[in-house]
Amino acid sequence: LNPSIRLVVQVGAAVVALLAGVSIHATDITVVDGLLTIIWIVGITNALNLLDNMDGLAGGVGAVTSLGIFVLAALGGQEIIATLGAAMTGACLGFLAYNVRPASVFMGDAGSMFIGYILAIGALELDPALLPPVSFAVPVILLALPLLDTTTVDFARLRRGRSVAQGGRDHLSHRLVARGMSPGMAVTMLITVQFICAAVAVVSGRGVIN
Repeated sequence: LNPSIRLVVQVGAAVVALLAGVSIHATDITVVDGLLTIIWIVGITNALNLLDNMDGLAGGVGAVTSLGIFVLAALGGQEIIATLGAAMTGACLGFLAYNVRPASVFMGDAGSMFIGYILAIGALELDPALLPPVSFAVPVILLALPLLDTTTVDFARLRRGRSVAQGGRDHLSHRLVARGMSPGMAVTMLITVQFICAAVAVVSGRGVIN
């Protein structure tokens, strides 16, 4: 689909989540918080989509991030969010059985954007044992790798005068391969980094470190 049409649909999906009660509570100004919520959901949806550039990468990142959501929600007594996190973790792991290099099944835009949408909402719905503004850092840490990858790619493309919607081999995974890593090693390293980020989000979210 045309990027503009996709963006409209993504914004519409984010608005549906907002109307259902999902929201960032950063300013206590309804309009501002609503706008931030839409930007967050659309941003993470696209970040996971862009991360689906090597076999097993998006699925692996989705699995460890979902696991982080499950653990945080379970420790916080949020049964519905914990169930969502567990279900998404299982779905991603089941998919990875056929998506690790060399993949026989591919996620596609529909799969990666769905995972991003669910993770964006799940992260916002967590109730960490922290007070604002520190609590706002938990979803960011939880999704640190997708955010870093998208930010790096967007700035690089804008600096070169390219459209951020244009595909390319300038993601973190591609950069690691260009430095001599095998694709499998690059994916493993990035998933490991995301696992560490998710672990930090869990211990931070429960007030172990702050």
